[in-house]
Amino acid sequence: MLFSGDKMEKEILNKLLNLGADDVIVKITDEDIEQVRFSRNRIDIAKNWQEKSADIFVALGKRTMFTTIKDFDNIDASLKTVMELAKKANENQSYYGIAKEGFEYGNIEFDKKIIDADCKDYVHAALNEIKGTSAGTVLKKHIKTRIATPYTHSDDETASIEFSIRVFLEKEISGHRVSVATDLKNFNPVKAASDAYELAKLYKNPKTGERGKYDVILDPLFFGSVINYTLGSASAFSVEAGLSFFKDKIGEKVAPENFTMIDTGKGLYSRRFDDEGVATGENKIIEKGVYKTYLHNTSTAVKFKTKTTGNAGLVAPESWNFKVEAGDHSKDELFDSFTGLYLTNTWYTRFQNRMTGDFSTIPRDAIFYYENGEVKESWKDIRVSDNMLRLYKNIEALSKERQMVKWWYEVEEPGIAPFVLIKDVNITRSTQ
Repeated sequence: MLFSGDKMEKEILNKLLNLGADDVIVKITDEDIEQVRFSRNRIDIAKNWQEKSADIFVALGKRTMFTTIKDFDNIDASLKTVMELAKKANENQSYYGIAKEGFEYGNIEFDKKIIDADCKDYVHAALNEIKGTSAGTVLKKHIKTRIATPYTHSDDETASIEFSIRVFLEKEISGHRVSVATDLKNFNPVKAASDAYELAKLYKNPKTGERGKYDVILDPLFFGSVINYTLGSASAFSVEAGLSFFKDKIGEKVAPENFTMIDTGKGLYSRRFDDEGVATGENKIIEKGVYKTYLHNTSTAVKFKTKTTGNAGLVAPESWNFKVEAGDHSKDELFDSFTGLYLTNTWYTRFQNRMTGDFSTIPRDAIFYYENGEVKESWKDIRVSDNMLRLYKNIEALSKERQMVKWWYEVEEPGIAPFVLIKDVNITRSTQ
């Protein structure tokens, strides 16, 4: 069977239905990605790759099968294999069908100028602004997606660009900043490089930090990591699996009234539809401190007696982009007379208990101890060892200024975050 161009997803859909599938989802993704990596102030790798893949979900009654196909030369045989495996699969008792409504899509909107942007030029321009040594990446993505189910057929197109840089002045002296955007007018790698350099310059003679409870200001990059690890607990799948600290929290106050957190289909990784073809929108997970909703696909929505939120992955509900609403303090007001720790970045976040929210994470790069609004010391070798629910309840203030953040695994799911002041955060040492 010959599959042709833009009709491929519908032809695969019809082939699987003719082979006996009850429900089918076919998602075709065409990715054009460019990456430039640099270290020691020189470009190490510059590469570009294009990839086409087909994510396929089939259901026969409650028997379900999911696979990804990248070899389209033998796709007829692959589809037959998918059906054979689905027939042999155990029944999925958690499966209640795919979406049959919710298909009113918004317009496709993205900055086409990103497609032709020169990643190397951005690296050279950024490196001209700093002293010391640096390492980082530029990542540019242009993605086209088409989806077909028995109930809908649509397409999407997005473009994004990401820049991440760490500036080193000495072995333990570093600053990290990012600039990520869906339009070039908001992409500023030169400022990110300059800000990382200024952080490194300010970070002088770090000493091993002292254990205790401290008021803490989290940079948007650090707070983005906290949100990133929060979103997994917002999935109804995690709740059902006993891996969510938000279990049984709907309707409860989990944060102060000044805190609202939203999952949205619009952002760095924009999506018009989820993996069932449902139109994405905005879901207020926490609104004015009150926990409002889990993220659902059709099957979890049936089990929880609600509606899908447009967050279906082909395996489990997931978030797309997050957005924390702005606070009513300026950044400068947060730091005015502040005594405590300013944490600019983190990594190696680990949960001791996902159900209760007990976790630890290791601040990295510039760590500052403030007294009365002034930097008194630079610290190192500390760990935040606390509880996610307690962290949210202890939020004191949020900044008006917000930043779109994304980098590596720590902020894998991108979003918009403010500076946040949190009271009484437990600090231990990372070397113990």
